[in-house]
Amino acid sequence: MADADSRQKNQAFLQQMERQRLQKPCLRAIDLRGKVIGECQAYQIGQQTHYLDDRSYLLLKTLLERSDNKFTVGVFEAWQKARELLDKQTTTPQAQAPKPILLRDADHYQKIDFSQPILRRELRLNIATNVLVDVDELRYHATTIDMSVSGMRISMRPTQYLQKDQHVLISLPQLQENAPENLLTELTYQITSLQHTPQQTIAIIQRQCSDDIQLNYWLTQWLHDKQSLSVVNLDSELLNIANEYYLRLFCQYFSSPLFWAEQDLSNILFTHSSEPAESVLNSLEKVQVLNKLPIQALETAQAVLIQINQDDTLSWADTNDAVQIQQLSSHKAAKKQYLLRKQTITFSAEQVSQTLEPLAARQSDLALSLAEKLQQCQLLLTLTDISTGNHDFVKSDDINEHENVSETSISLPEAQRLSLYITRSTERYEIHTPIQLHINQQQLSLVTNELSAGGLSVRVPASQSVTTGSRVNVDFTRWQQQSKLKLTQVPYEVRSQQHWQGMTLLGLRRLVESCPSSINTFFDQILAENKPTLSVRNDDLALQLSSRLFANQLRDNLADVLLFFGLDADNNRILQAVASTTNNNANSHQSLWQAISYATGRITQPLKLPISDLQAGLQFGLYAFSRTTESEWQISSDLLFEDMASKQFFINRAMNSAEYRFFNCQLQPIKPTTWSAAADLQQQLTQLRRHNNHKVKQIRETLSSLFVIAQLTDITQVLVNQFGNKS
Repeated sequence: MADADSRQKNQAFLQQMERQRLQKPCLRAIDLRGKVIGECQAYQIGQQTHYLDDRSYLLLKTLLERSDNKFTVGVFEAWQKARELLDKQTTTPQAQAPKPILLRDADHYQKIDFSQPILRRELRLNIATNVLVDVDELRYHATTIDMSVSGMRISMRPTQYLQKDQHVLISLPQLQENAPENLLTELTYQITSLQHTPQQTIAIIQRQCSDDIQLNYWLTQWLHDKQSLSVVNLDSELLNIANEYYLRLFCQYFSSPLFWAEQDLSNILFTHSSEPAESVLNSLEKVQVLNKLPIQALETAQAVLIQINQDDTLSWADTNDAVQIQQLSSHKAAKKQYLLRKQTITFSAEQVSQTLEPLAARQSDLALSLAEKLQQCQLLLTLTDISTGNHDFVKSDDINEHENVSETSISLPEAQRLSLYITRSTERYEIHTPIQLHINQQQLSLVTNELSAGGLSVRVPASQSVTTGSRVNVDFTRWQQQSKLKLTQVPYEVRSQQHWQGMTLLGLRRLVESCPSSINTFFDQILAENKPTLSVRNDDLALQLSSRLFANQLRDNLADVLLFFGLDADNNRILQAVASTTNNNANSHQSLWQAISYATGRITQPLKLPISDLQAGLQFGLYAFSRTTESEWQISSDLLFEDMASKQFFINRAMNSAEYRFFNCQLQPIKPTTWSAAADLQQQLTQLRRHNNHKVKQIRETLSSLFVIAQLTDITQVLVNQFGNKS
């Protein structure tokens, strides 16, 4: 018993001595210079000066706060143990090899993020200058990699404390020597991006340019003066051009008509189509069901499967209702099947107002009415023809027929094109004058829709065969009676055509070079003399500005996956780029796109190169599965199946695998004149050539090599519900 009491007293004595030891002031100075990869600063604590990196200082500061700011032996030992533990838990980030701005490599397709805002358009120069970064009680010494008026990319030794979206104070001591007093001292920036490597931390920081007009002016002038001595950083500019061109390709070749509706689906406000999408509208109009689309069914369904039966009636089913889908699929006499989907959208009032400012300056009432209609748009409806990928799978007739039949008539506004770039050298006026149009050895009596010195537009019956690029002649019958000039057989070129409900709107360009000078002078004079009484047409400007707003919505909300196929340096077909958005989940299936990349030759084989203006698009089902989450994807399509049995066998295998995806694929050839027609983008590249001719040449070759765009519509859920449960 006495021994136990003695042991307890000894233990208590030792514990008391240990507490006294830990509470003694620590006389040791900490010096981590050369021992850590981070930057060390001098910190005065009591009588000692310690050299610590940011993480070590913050750790020591926390421990000091718990001990009444006394640097004791206990604080020092606790700091040592905590630092050793953090070193064990910290994983060294792997350095990432820089990638070229645009790749042309079969093994590495380019990722285009449509959901991200367009990168900054300011001039950025590769300039190295010293930077002081202050945040809370910490200071970092950094060096700029590149700079612009509103931001900079800086490099420093590895840090632990800095975080994305954190606000920091920036000082530029070298630049301050030649600037007004304190102009470049303690400027507020926000960290927008951080990248850590074993050797350094790279941060992108930005500031609000509206905060200081004097600073903006000084930086603009300084960068302009340095431009000839520094290398311009072209990455942002080239990415802007590439993203813009990919977006224009989609707007020109999208295969599914677009309808923009109010929230309650009571009113379709806008309809958009392209040359490929017009075939969908025309096929529905041909069987007189275009105005019977089951729009109201989307009040309760996210998507509906529409079926055009052999007797030209229209039936539909909710894609998430397996019973309805199977009952709808029991119709063996189906002609066509379409997928109608809805998505919620929102137009920012501020963005609409800013975008329409050029239109408001010309015609305020048109800008106001357009803005009001855009604000009412809250739903995007997409109509996709999925007949090839879906209608072959037909159930037996033992299911009792029960179908949803659409009988409600809807009103659709005239379809427009999404035109992000429109150039006109002359003003257009609303002039309705009778003409005789000579086309295909026929003579049509028509009335112009609008007219300018260099062209006109006119509507002809949709049954009239017209080829874009062909030459036609026009007689101005009324004007001929009032003029001694010969105003007959005036040559025009068909530049565009757009079909809608039995009529085709032709855009004609007058062949000025083929007309006598007297005819050219006549059009200039008659329009100039009557200009005060003529109504200027601003609908082209309205179309271009509104198209930008609609395109931005598609860039953010597109549900389909876009694949852009091109040619590498050896003229081999490759998957050049994949466009991802928030809604299409393309980033979560990168291994699938890589598998499709390897199958590029088989997928695009039916398209013969070089692409001609008359080459038609192609539609087929594309099917893929991966037996396990780690195994490679197997790809096949309707083009590769020998018969219906082999196709159904592949689908069954896929549905019994760990992962599978079924798509309706629309391949649309890119016309050879598409890249050359982007005159504004060509001009931007020409201006950038003097800064880096190699990169500009690279992007020209890459974008001009694109020959087809594929729009993939996910029909996995439709086929799964058609087949029922996996067997």
